[in-house]
Amino acid sequence: MSWCPKCKCEYREGFTSCSDCGCELVEVLEPEKDEEIIEDDTPVFLISVSDDFEARIIESKLNAFGIPSFKKTDGLNGIYGFTGTSGIDIYVPSMLLEDARDLIDIQIK
Repeated sequence: MSWCPKCKCEYREGFTSCSDCGCELVEVLEPEKDEEIIEDDTPVFLISVSDDFEARIIESKLNAFGIPSFKKTDGLNGIYGFTGTSGIDIYVPSMLLEDARDLIDIQIK
């Protein structure tokens, strides 16, 4: 299979140029620079929230703007139906920390 490096469209064998933009097709697409940075980046702490509902809202907002995130708890939250008291920490790639802070309006003190 061949790919257009500009449009990212896939083509069957036999095609040599993109029918949309005219670029010469390639066999393998190079990852975009931002994707490489995020994959190789170190996760950093963004915010701690009190419950899973609030965490899911923040994760959803981050995801909508292309910022990956993950949650970390002490393992006690939600055990046997009890709500943990330590909260849920949300982490994002360090290179996207400022964007994430701006997006959820975190003020640095």
